[in-house]
Amino acid sequence: MKMNKKLLTLLFFITVAFLYFGQEEITAVRKIREKVFINPEQNKIYLIDFFYPDQLDNNEKTILSKYVFGYAPLMGKSIKYTADYICSKIEYYLPDINYEKPESEFILVIKTDSVPEETSLNDTGEVVTRKREFTDTQIKEEIKNKFLIDFIKLDDENMEKATEKAVFKFEEKMDFEFFGDKLSIVINKYGKNEYLANISIYLEKKLVENRRVIFEAEWLRNLAVAGRNINYGEIIETDSVVFEKMDYFLYPDSFSDEDFEYGQMTKYFIREGNVIKSNSLKSAPYVIRGQIIQGMVRIGTVSVSVQVKVLSDGSIGDIVRAMNIESGVIVSGIIEEGPVLNINY
Repeated sequence: MKMNKKLLTLLFFITVAFLYFGQEEITAVRKIREKVFINPEQNKIYLIDFFYPDQLDNNEKTILSKYVFGYAPLMGKSIKYTADYICSKIEYYLPDINYEKPESEFILVIKTDSVPEETSLNDTGEVVTRKREFTDTQIKEEIKNKFLIDFIKLDDENMEKATEKAVFKFEEKMDFEFFGDKLSIVINKYGKNEYLANISIYLEKKLVENRRVIFEAEWLRNLAVAGRNINYGEIIETDSVVFEKMDYFLYPDSFSDEDFEYGQMTKYFIREGNVIKSNSLKSAPYVIRGQIIQGMVRIGTVSVSVQVKVLSDGSIGDIVRAMNIESGVIVSGIIEEGPVLNINY
């Protein structure tokens, strides 16, 4: 009887331990890569590409390998996605997966014929990269991506356009053939179209190479320029803007003819010939100060239409003051579509 009790107790603890460690295995947090390298022969991006394979179980590998995330970039090019967008796709197709959202706001997908050695995770779950060779081709691609993402700070749409149309010029041969496990690049302005990349290569936390590379970068686009002096608070119309071919990298906060929208309002005076910057415009209000619109006076069940002069800018739903054109009386009302000022008594 005592043996049976001991055996039952042993079986109980074995079962608990199995369930505990089995659950730990299932709920282990999967890390998402912040940089994804695609081989030349791969034409599509799969959800599994964003994970470290050694962290996934067989079922997760099967599911994530089935779903296409999108088309791979062209050879030597890259595409930047927001981490939130990638996470939403993962949660849609595999809602039960336990993953850790990356710290980086963006995730870069690069197609290259020199894919670095596979990064993996050590026993403590830290991301480690085995020693790999850094060549001229790799360094140039890293500089381009660093320049577009961190220095110019392009959004997803412009990032894709820039990787296709921007022109970069490097020294003919930079003689990079170093092995390391970490690459650091810091970019600063050097001349009008010139930039300085400070490149550091580390191996086991020791600096093995430090090099400065001067390169040129240019992306000619039709940028919005003030065709005349534009006053503060003025609504932008077609007669006030011209488009001139200029280097977008010199004016990264400007508008091109592809994304400029008329009908916006100026936040300050813009001199003729100046590039129109994104922070100089704001969405125009639905009605502007001094505008004469219809006012509807409702007294009980009776409605009377009057002409009123709006005394401040406002959008639909805002309460503004206005002057009755005929009587000069100041009234208040809610701006409604039309525009109409709904005046209640």
